[in-house]
Amino acid sequence: MLFVLCLLTAFLVSIFYHNRFWWGPDDGYFGYIAEKILDGKVIHRDINVLHSGLIYFINSVFYKLADGDLVGLRYPLIAMTIIQTAIAFKLAEHRGILVSIAAANVATGFSFIHFINPSPNWYALFLAFVLIYVLSKCDVRRMKIVILIGILVGVAFHIRQLSGAILAVGVSTVILLKNADGDDDKSYAGGRIILLLLALVTSLYVLNASKFSAWLIVGVYPPAVLVISALKSNVSWSRCLQIIGLLILGAIISAIPLAIYYAAHGAFLDWLHGTFISPFTLGEMSFLKAQNYLAVLVVALLDLGFGNYAALDGLFYWIVFLTAPTVLGVHVINRLVKGKDDIPVEGILACIFSLVAIHYESYLYLYFCIGVIFLGTLLTIQNRKDLAWYSFVVILAAILAIFFQAGESLTRDYRATASLTKANSEKALVPNHSIIFEKKSRLEYLKIMEIVNKCSLKNDTMYTFPMNPELYLMVDREPAFKFVKSYIGLATKSDLKQSAAILNGPDAPSLIIYTENNKYITPMALELFEQAKHNYTKLGKIGRWTVYQHLDRVNPESCPDLPAVSDP
Repeated sequence: MLFVLCLLTAFLVSIFYHNRFWWGPDDGYFGYIAEKILDGKVIHRDINVLHSGLIYFINSVFYKLADGDLVGLRYPLIAMTIIQTAIAFKLAEHRGILVSIAAANVATGFSFIHFINPSPNWYALFLAFVLIYVLSKCDVRRMKIVILIGILVGVAFHIRQLSGAILAVGVSTVILLKNADGDDDKSYAGGRIILLLLALVTSLYVLNASKFSAWLIVGVYPPAVLVISALKSNVSWSRCLQIIGLLILGAIISAIPLAIYYAAHGAFLDWLHGTFISPFTLGEMSFLKAQNYLAVLVVALLDLGFGNYAALDGLFYWIVFLTAPTVLGVHVINRLVKGKDDIPVEGILACIFSLVAIHYESYLYLYFCIGVIFLGTLLTIQNRKDLAWYSFVVILAAILAIFFQAGESLTRDYRATASLTKANSEKALVPNHSIIFEKKSRLEYLKIMEIVNKCSLKNDTMYTFPMNPELYLMVDREPAFKFVKSYIGLATKSDLKQSAAILNGPDAPSLIIYTENNKYITPMALELFEQAKHNYTKLGKIGRWTVYQHLDRVNPESCPDLPAVSDP
């Protein structure tokens, strides 16, 4: 009965929030690509994309089922939340009712409801739950199980490459620890060397991708777990090579459908380049290094210092949230050091998966792995009293997350976020879609749609930069380039030269819509704009967008003036 109640809660929470958030650059990006796949376009060949492709095909299926409504892309997120809640409950069931409730609550309360769009990060989080279950319940000495794990990791990779690589490190660690060969000292070398190499690679990634705050909160623990695991490993080279071979075989199996699809469409090399090379050549984005995990905690403390005692719940929430990776890391290390044959499977994988949060020091990226971190901790703590206290703490944190953090716009100010204050902006529907967002944004979108329709012809192209792909979807216009996000398509001097030739040629877009002061703007995108700016006249500004029209592409119907949209 309790299990059913937890699943029902997951369903109701997911249904309530699933359409109460809009982030145009991502929602529009995934929706636009889904539409183009259904129109017969081939990603990587016809459209530059960031990921291997699986996420886009999943989205296209649900976009079709929802009859072109972007809300359809969120239906799989609801299903995944219910399934990961079931997994969490079942994994914790043997630890008692309180822990089971806590595990189910974190799987629900720290799910997609905090960034409600089909981000590949939510699929990776779901697969982390699935892999924890498989590693906990199945015999990883069996060949078929190791191949299955390789398939799951491969699927994660083809959804989001970085998350797949991180999961590969985690599952390799667990499998090598659970495949001890015997007492022969000479057999120790294989597993130890591989895990030490993984520790080295992980350490280099942490040092390169993070600042002190992320290193302190997240980054120090996965390499430490890998080093300690290496010292405990007892696997021969022959067994190591067999395990690695089976994992690779599983990963290859997961890639076969994609490989066949791209090869059949003459895009196999484009796919390989877009999957394995392009991610390393993305335009530099300074904002990735500008954020600090401790900022939200500092703001919460300051708010409390200024006498806002209602902010106490926010301070509690962010302390629990930001210390979660440390609590997990300490308990996993403690278990590994003290227990000779004790392998905290769930804790190890969760600890290594926390590396997902290193990519960008925003609390949002910690949401992409925090559910697994909390679950790993609940399944790793041994002291019953400590476990009971921590269960109460995470249940309260999950309740606060559901009622005060979920579904909130990214435009909510930082102080409100830190103090868990709900935004009370007037709501409306996204034009042509069943998604609820701020009414002011709706007015801006309607105005920009009107301008595009009046100031360009139906067969004209346009260029939105650095990234507003939702506009292509809303106004039914094609982009001028293969890319819809400038930081993806403008990575090299060659990209710049080719794009400049289009902007200065006969196929130049009739309109350029520029989002000023956007964090995704890169020097190369600005340079491209400067090279073609002389061909355009500035029509005016609509909210955050500045609109430019090509001097030689004037629509016979005169364009209206563009005053800034005022608050409703």
